[in-house]
Amino acid sequence: MSFPLARLGRDLADLITPVACAGCGRSDIALCDSCAAELFSPLRRVDADARYLAGLLPTWAACSYPRVRSIVLAYKNHTRRDIATTIRAAARSAGDQFMGAASAESHVAYHLADHLHRGGALVLVPAPSGRARRWRRRLVAAELADALAHGIAEAAAIRIGRPARIATADILRKPLAAEVSGHLAGLNSMDRAAARRHAVTVVAPLRPDDVVLLVDDVVTTGATLAASYRALKAARIRVAGAIALAATPASSNGLAGERSSKRKADYT
Repeated sequence: MSFPLARLGRDLADLITPVACAGCGRSDIALCDSCAAELFSPLRRVDADARYLAGLLPTWAACSYPRVRSIVLAYKNHTRRDIATTIRAAARSAGDQFMGAASAESHVAYHLADHLHRGGALVLVPAPSGRARRWRRRLVAAELADALAHGIAEAAAIRIGRPARIATADILRKPLAAEVSGHLAGLNSMDRAAARRHAVTVVAPLRPDDVVLLVDDVVTTGATLAASYRALKAARIRVAGAIALAATPASSNGLAGERSSKRKADYT
C-alpha cells in the first residue's frame, strides 16, 4: 500500500506540533467553522469609528478585530500559513460584497461600476509595508489586495456585463526615516498619525483614468490609511475609498460618543 511522502511529512509534523484552531485553540483543526465564519461577516462602513478617517475616506471592513485578533496575528506573522487560504477567501468574499451590491449608505460602488463600464480602471493599492516585513516577503496587505481584486473583478463583470479593468499596484513605501523611530513606538495616537502623514511616499505613477481603492489588514485609528490617502492625493491619484479585513470598534479607539458628523463625498 502506497503512502504519499507529503502526507507522511504532515502527519509527522502534527505529532511534533499538534494543530489547533488559530482562533479558539480547538485541537486538530487549523480554523474551526465558528472562527472561520467570523472572517466572512457582512461588509460594513467603519470610517466613522476611526479617528483619522472620519470625514476623510469611506472605509469598509469585513469583521471586528477583537473577534479575529489571534487569527489575523497568526496570519500576519506567518506562523500559521495553513490558514492563508481561508484568509484569502474571506478577502475575496469582501471584494464581491463591495462591488456586488450597492450599500444603502454609500454610492461608491455605483460610481465605480460606472467608471468601469466607461472603460476606466480600478487599482487596489495595499498600505505600505515596513522594510523588515518587505524583506521577509510578509506583504500581508498586498496579499489581501490580490484576493480582494479577484472578488471585485468577478462581481464587477456581472454588474457591467463584461470583464472589468481591475488591477493591483504596490506603489506605496515607508521611507527609512520613518522606521528609525522604532515604528513610532511611544507616541500618542495623534503624534503617530502626524508622523505617518509624512512617512508614506508614492514610488510609481498610475494612469490618468485609474481610480484607487486602498487596502489594509486592520483599521484601528486609521492613521496609516489616512497617510496613504494623502500621499496618493498629493500625487494627483484619485482614491474612492478603502477596504480592510478587520477593524476595531469605536469604543476601542476612544471614539464612543464623539463620532464626527462631517462626511466627505463618497467618490473623489
